[in-house]
Amino acid sequence: MLNKMRFAAFVLTFVAGSLSSTFFSYVAQPAVKGFSREEAQAKLGRRVKLKADTLSIEPTIVNHGVVAYIDQYRGQRVLVIDWDEKLPGWKHRITEIDRKTYQETILEE
Repeated sequence: MLNKMRFAAFVLTFVAGSLSSTFFSYVAQPAVKGFSREEAQAKLGRRVKLKADTLSIEPTIVNHGVVAYIDQYRGQRVLVIDWDEKLPGWKHRITEIDRKTYQETILEE
């Protein structure tokens, strides 16, 4: 009888710990800025164009790419774009772009 009570107490303690850690991970997690999860998921795999000049009416396209995946950077959800070619002065062919920069410099195909 004593072993059954110990086992029941162990199981209840385990369940309570699991539920409390799950609850606090949702409550204590800071809000993510930038793209919403649904919006970022909808943009995955899209072909995009990089504008050279954001002020002109007829933008010059300097590069094409694909939205490769979603990442979180400093509390902000960003899109990672894999460009078709590396531009002069760029270190990498992939770029993390936040919501504001995306709206200003990217055209979707």
